[in-house]
Amino acid sequence: MRRVVSVVIASATLLLMSSTGGLTNDNERALTVASHGDPFASCLAIGADSLGVNYPDTELEPWVAANPANRRNLIGSYQQDRWLDGGAKGLVAAYSFNTGQSWNQVPLPFSECAAPFYRGNVLHYERASDPWNSIGVDGIAYAVSLSVSFSSGDNAVGAARSTDGGRTWTNQQTIIADSGSDPTLPFNDKESVTADPQIPGTAYAVWDRSFLAPCSAGARAPSSSSQRLQTRKSKERPAGTAGVNRAGTSAAAATPICFVEPTYFSKTTDGGVHWSSPKVIVPTAPDEATISNQIVVNHKRGALYNFFTFFDSQGGISVELVISLDGGTTWSGRQVVSSEDVVGVSDPRNPSLFVRSGIIVNPAIDPRSGQLYVAWEASFNGSRNDQAVISTSLSGQTGTWSPPSLISPPADPGAFTPQIDVNQLGQVGATFYDIRNLKPSTPASILPTDTWFRRTDGPGVSFGHEEHLGRFNMLMAPVAGGFFVGDYEGLVAQQDNSFLAFFSQPDCADVSCPASGNGIGAPTHAPDPQDIFASTIGDQVGQH
Repeated sequence: MRRVVSVVIASATLLLMSSTGGLTNDNERALTVASHGDPFASCLAIGADSLGVNYPDTELEPWVAANPANRRNLIGSYQQDRWLDGGAKGLVAAYSFNTGQSWNQVPLPFSECAAPFYRGNVLHYERASDPWNSIGVDGIAYAVSLSVSFSSGDNAVGAARSTDGGRTWTNQQTIIADSGSDPTLPFNDKESVTADPQIPGTAYAVWDRSFLAPCSAGARAPSSSSQRLQTRKSKERPAGTAGVNRAGTSAAAATPICFVEPTYFSKTTDGGVHWSSPKVIVPTAPDEATISNQIVVNHKRGALYNFFTFFDSQGGISVELVISLDGGTTWSGRQVVSSEDVVGVSDPRNPSLFVRSGIIVNPAIDPRSGQLYVAWEASFNGSRNDQAVISTSLSGQTGTWSPPSLISPPADPGAFTPQIDVNQLGQVGATFYDIRNLKPSTPASILPTDTWFRRTDGPGVSFGHEEHLGRFNMLMAPVAGGFFVGDYEGLVAQQDNSFLAFFSQPDCADVSCPASGNGIGAPTHAPDPQDIFASTIGDQVGQH
């Protein structure tokens, strides 16, 4: 990654408040708003820190799942009211009982701002991030969070469940919790949850956990790649847990210390009432790291495939996976899918204006054949900005993967945040953002960004159909390590073989929107600056 992940706040504020130029929406497909109102509007003091920059009524980084037990039921989750320096006021669940034609919302019990909705029975953390949810074959829904208190450094992976299609959430608990007072500075990040598609009451959670440990003999100095990773990850972690000299000495001890970041795993077999004790399934050596762990399950064999981005101590970045054939009890060694040459996406006219994206991998599995797919963003053939790419492997041949091929069009000036899923016909659907509609005449205060859907005609990675979902000005998005709509977005194949895209974008297409304070001096653009949108794309996708 060549992008730094800081933006001068004053400059960004001036940019967001400018009023030159314009950009029209060009949506060929009707969008449904899935986020309504701001349930945390009155929660002003909790989570505030010295920067004090919050973006109220912003909804971003969504995920979505379809209910196998009720084809009309969908459940999504997203961040509500993003903070510039990490996390949000809380997480919200959106649920639909008419296949996404309309949505209702309820706060999730993962932060203090949600306390009024649960009579105080929430996880007592100041902020929450990384929303993720999944629904089992029995209709039980699982939601997980990264919950963190910036004032103390305390952090946790939280979990809750719903048995009524997302209307209510119970059994809120921490799968793992770490104290900010621990001198090893443990921090949990980028958790996900996957319900087993065949076994009722069973779901799997994975995440990365970074901490400091004594260096082994001959340990190398920190690699530039893991330094960049930690700079990137510091946008979610409290200030007191970032910026440690990992090859130096800690303030608490004179022993040389190094940074490690393995993958952890936990499972439930009773519908989310209890979760197993966390255990490491991808160990890492000093100055190695994983991030973006996500499990997909073979519907017939029951095999679990955990995909992730791996940072080695030599500066390399790769897409990898590990496999379990016994429900997560034992795991294979790491298998490499591809190197991951991430450079990021920025405005070609002004590289200091860049998108926060880059290191998330998104796997999917054909529910019939078990063919595996994984998508990510990377420089393709030396492109200046990232493209959306994909690789595939046949079931039972996971040691051999196809070379990365494009999801986004050739010569796209920049594409990011690809999301994929596979329907019962074996068709691969994909969504992504790009900046192909940036023109020489576009004002400098606008970075036109489009949301796209592409689909294959059958199994494989040849994308022929394309559909335009939306257009917006990326420079109206919150600033959080770059202009930010989310490290990932949602896409799910439905039982009728259609796809439902679930994504975030600013409501305002140009910079003429009014700017106002939020009560604590933070910049924003009111009213309702950013929302979650849903769009159902049917089997017959028109050529665009």
